[in-house]
Amino acid sequence: MEREGKGRPDGIEFGPDGLLPVIVQDHRSGEILMLAYTDRSALELTLETKQAWFWSRSRKKLWHKGEESGNTMRVMSAALDCDSDTLLLQVVPAGPACHTGSDTCFLTQGGVPLMGTVKRFGSHVIDDMDDAVQSRKAAPSDDSYTCRLLSAGTERILRKVAEESGEFIVAAMKAKMRGSDEDLEDTAGELADLLYHSSVALASVGMSLKDVEKVLAGRRGKPASAEKLAGKEKEY
Repeated sequence: MEREGKGRPDGIEFGPDGLLPVIVQDHRSGEILMLAYTDRSALELTLETKQAWFWSRSRKKLWHKGEESGNTMRVMSAALDCDSDTLLLQVVPAGPACHTGSDTCFLTQGGVPLMGTVKRFGSHVIDDMDDAVQSRKAAPSDDSYTCRLLSAGTERILRKVAEESGEFIVAAMKAKMRGSDEDLEDTAGELADLLYHSSVALASVGMSLKDVEKVLAGRRGKPASAEKLAGKEKEY
C-alpha cells in the first residue's frame, strides 16, 4: 500500500518522508508504552476507529496495532505538541505493548537503562508479588513459605485457596453489615491473602497472574457471558 500524507495537511508537520512520530501512553497509569510512526492514512483511521493505527517503516505498510497478536490499543485521546510535529496517543492497551511481551517497549526483558533508574508509573505491587512467587519456584529456598507451599503440592495449595476464599467472604460480609475501619482493613487483608495463595496455585500448575491479566485484557470492552446470553451489549 502506498503511503499518503506528505506535506502539511490540516497544519500537521509530517516529516519529509510523510511520517509523524507518535508517543503512545497508557491512559490509566501514565506509563510510556512505545514510539511509533503514523502517516495521514493511519492517522485518519486512528481518529475514525478509535484504534491505534501506524505506518510500519520495516514492512512499508499500514499497521493496525494488535492485528496479529490481539494486543490492540483503544485510543482515548490524541494531541499534537506545540510544534505540531509529534503526536501523543493515550490508549487503553488490550495486552502488552512490546513484541517481547513486556508492557512497555522501554523496559523490555533484560533491558538495562543507559543511566539512572527508569521509573515505572502506576502500581505494580501485584506484579511484584507474582514475580516473587515465580522466582521462588525457579530457585527454591528452605526458609521460604512460598517454597514450602509449592513443595506440598497443588492439592494442598488449593485447599489453602479455598480456606482463604472463605475467610474473605466472611470478612466482606462483616464489612457490609458493620462497615467499621477494622472490618474494611480485614477484608482487604483477606483478599490480599487470597491473591497471594492464588498466585502460588497458578505457579504450581505452570501459570502466573500474567496469564489471568491477558484474559482480562481480552475481555476489556466486550460483553460478559451472561450479558451476551441476555442480548445486552455492555462493558463489564
